[in-house]
Amino acid sequence: MTKKCFITVKDEVYCQISGLEPHDHKMLDEKFAVMVDGAFFMPAYKLGHWDGKIHFFDKTGKIYFRLLEELVPYLEAWHYEIELKDLRTPVDLVEGRVTSEWFTSKPEHELGVKLRPYQVDAVNAALDATSGFVIAATGSGKTWMIAALADVMNLNDVRVIVIVPSSDLVDQTAATLRLGNLDVGTYSGAKKDHHHGTVVATWQALQNNPAIVKDFGCFIVDEAHGASAKTIGELINEHGKHAPFRYGFTGTFPKAKIDQMSLRGAIGEILYSINAADLIRMGYLAQLEIEPIEIQAAV
Repeated sequence: MTKKCFITVKDEVYCQISGLEPHDHKMLDEKFAVMVDGAFFMPAYKLGHWDGKIHFFDKTGKIYFRLLEELVPYLEAWHYEIELKDLRTPVDLVEGRVTSEWFTSKPEHELGVKLRPYQVDAVNAALDATSGFVIAATGSGKTWMIAALADVMNLNDVRVIVIVPSSDLVDQTAATLRLGNLDVGTYSGAKKDHHHGTVVATWQALQNNPAIVKDFGCFIVDEAHGASAKTIGELINEHGKHAPFRYGFTGTFPKAKIDQMSLRGAIGEILYSINAADLIRMGYLAQLEIEPIEIQAAV
């Protein structure tokens, strides 16, 4: 028997599913609910006020649209006819892809910085996908990848906000981006200069004035594994739900399922990954020599 349901993509973060039979809705609620670590010890759980789970498919049928790939097979297996309605504003694809000479080709660029082959591949994978994660180990040159990605976005008239976890990183990241001849401003506790093509900001400063994120079409979250679900929910998913381009750069992707689903829903899947072993093998990091030292306590 064929049934009919409706999927409405409301913005760049959420969609709404309606028309499901009650038992199917309940089944999806259970499938996309994840137990919170330590919930058994929390008062709300002990008192029976909370089931201890984060429900990524809620009672109204709302879910991250980036999780639809996991949800739709259930609807197909249950023989639903799916009607899709997309309410998002159409966005032009980003033109231009980077090469190793991306920065050296600029006459005003004096450093002579060439992008490494894996940096080129990571940035272009991000541009092709429009959203997602680049997992890059320490020493991979994440900031130059961010600079190249932001530069291409700016050339396509897309304003970029790079979100970092501390004020020190604001200054460091902005300094590197300026070396790449980007138009860069900063937004932190010390300085609020956000009228530029690319702005480097802290989570903390943006939380105090979240309305400014609506001025940007692209989010780049540095050290994305450290972004709390609450912060992402307020800034990226609510105030920034209009932004079609969203990326995360980090050295490690969290292992907790709740964190993974929150980040995947808000930003996307892993697009490119390079670890320290790869960088050592390619000669970009020094070879490791480990010498175990045994110390015996004096009797």
